[in-house]
Amino acid sequence: VGVVAYGDSGVGKSALVIGAATGAASNDPDTTQALCINLRHLPPTTLAFESFLGVPLATILSELSAPQRFLVIDGADAISEGMLELFRYLADAGFQADVKVIAVTANDTRQLVRDAIAERSGGSVTEYLIPPLTDPQVNDVIAMFDELAALAVNPRSRELLRRPVVVDLLVRGGLAGTPLSEADAMEQVWSGLVRRHGQSDRGTPDAREFALLRLAELALCGGDALDVVGRIDPTALHGLRNDGLLRTSPDDPFKIG
Repeated sequence: VGVVAYGDSGVGKSALVIGAATGAASNDPDTTQALCINLRHLPPTTLAFESFLGVPLATILSELSAPQRFLVIDGADAISEGMLELFRYLADAGFQADVKVIAVTANDTRQLVRDAIAERSGGSVTEYLIPPLTDPQVNDVIAMFDELAALAVNPRSRELLRRPVVVDLLVRGGLAGTPLSEADAMEQVWSGLVRRHGQSDRGTPDAREFALLRLAELALCGGDALDVVGRIDPTALHGLRNDGLLRTSPDDPFKIG
């Protein structure tokens, strides 16, 4: 059986699903084992991925022996960005090893992901909606961060507070107005969290902005990572890391970019 966990962007799908799977595995490893993979973090082809692993993924999964075995495929939205074949490879490996496959995706690619899993599982798919925050939960957020109270009064801006990631970014960036739409919120985040309202103690606003744009271009379009990272202002890079916008890989601290 395959599972599709879906919901709006920013509601915490990945955190909830991965947290539940890894938490269960940590609390009782004799009963539950879980392997979590982000589709967007993989090489672009199945051949490159299998070469990196050294063996087929199904072989690795078949070594799991607990009664409950999970393969969580996070970032399954990437199937709409040219990663469909790799997603099918992951799903096939899970089903071949008799492991439950759980794909985490946003609403707009839910059907694509469901169809891809159904195609590999013989049609057996369960869907699980991860909803945005409810009104009582939004009230709890406002009680903790009273600077968001003005947003909760307007029904339109209140919708922004139903997604924890938006709340996190707005609070860390420091509100300088009352955003009414997602575009307004993004402008606030960019101005407050990225450009730091014009402050230069953690890199100049332009240098911080340029750093993120260069890294975004690298992630989306590819290129020479060493060249891109080498051109980024080190003070801005350090500041963006301090502000939680960038991080060094915990698994490979020497990885470029």
